[in-house]
Amino acid sequence: MITDAAERDPVLFRKLAIAAAAESADGENLEVSLREAVEQACATHGFIDYARAGEWAAGVDAVLDAMADLASGDHAALVVDLADYTITQIEKAIENIDDSDGYCSNLFERAQQLHFAACQAARPDPVALAGKLYLRETRGDYGTFLGAAEQYADILGEPGLDEYRRLAREAWDKLPPSIGPARGSSAHRYELSRLASILDFFAECDDDLHARIALRSKDLSSQWDYFRLAEFCLEQGLAEEALRHAEEGLWLFEDERPDERLVNLAVDLLLKKGRSADAQVQLWRAFRKAPNLDLCRRMRSLGGEEAIRQILDYLQGRLANAPANRWSSPADLLVRIMIEEGMFEAAWTIVCGHGASRGVKETLALVSEGTHPQQALAVYAEHVEELVSSGDKHAYQQAATLIGRMSTLQSSAEHGEYVIAVRQRHGRKRNFMKLLA
Repeated sequence: MITDAAERDPVLFRKLAIAAAAESADGENLEVSLREAVEQACATHGFIDYARAGEWAAGVDAVLDAMADLASGDHAALVVDLADYTITQIEKAIENIDDSDGYCSNLFERAQQLHFAACQAARPDPVALAGKLYLRETRGDYGTFLGAAEQYADILGEPGLDEYRRLAREAWDKLPPSIGPARGSSAHRYELSRLASILDFFAECDDDLHARIALRSKDLSSQWDYFRLAEFCLEQGLAEEALRHAEEGLWLFEDERPDERLVNLAVDLLLKKGRSADAQVQLWRAFRKAPNLDLCRRMRSLGGEEAIRQILDYLQGRLANAPANRWSSPADLLVRIMIEEGMFEAAWTIVCGHGASRGVKETLALVSEGTHPQQALAVYAEHVEELVSSGDKHAYQQAATLIGRMSTLQSSAEHGEYVIAVRQRHGRKRNFMKLLA
């Protein structure tokens, strides 16, 4: 019965074959059998589509099951090598698999955990293991051995950890720093990041804060890098140093679009130092580069009505030369600020003169119905036409609801005339007409 089932199920057949080999084979023959099983399970024989990816993964999982049974016994050293080999084979296979469901990620994780468990049992030479893990962590494309020095620390012991540190430090010292907009290649920054992560583990173990800051200071090729460095300093209680790095980052990248995380951190630190004027200068620099409502709100909280007056003057001055795009209108931010300030008359003047996106106009119409009903009605009527023209039943319902809202903003006679006009324009849309009945 078991034989029949195995013949119908390749995964079960592989499990049984490996189990039989483990029982009868010596170490050398067992390794050959398991390597063949890994190769057969990981082979793709062309591209594996989404529908077959699960079956392929189950086959690899079956081999890992067999290894797991051997990882804590006399064959643990063999499993260390075979788990590593399996990871290599999965890396080769992944390019030929539609892995939308993340099967390979799970297999990588399981194979790495199996490698770790086998190392715990086998206790391989720590210096040799350090070299292999270091290469895996720094050269692997899938992060399978990320943080290996920390995970394997007890197995590596002092000799292995010293070797791991030596390898990382040697490579680190050969890399030039990457500071400011004239940044290095992405590959260079990626290597800096990986090595910094390894060396930071050792620096943290040594309680060497200066070294940890230095590691984060070698790659400052973006505002985000400066933000992380300043934030780290702040977490360590070094507010002065955090502010220095934040201001340096904003200065070095002043020609680029500001990173608001860095801007806000700098502003927070400046305010704690009582430097409100400098904080407002930083906000203005960011606002001129990339004006938005959040920055405006923060500027108002510091500068009050005078800040709002300056912001409105600045934005109105930009309108003449600011082209519209398919997603927004140049006047949108100005109108949104006026809405928040309750300046409805001024907002409608801007809309009439410069236009605005539909969403902004509808927001203005909604909040100013009581003071500007005619302008609101015009916006609602325009939206009704757009909804009805779409031919969608859901849009019809929205249009009917909006027409009902419009009835509260005009007299019964005016509203009746409007509904008649709508019926005349869209009388052929029977589903919509039913909603107006």
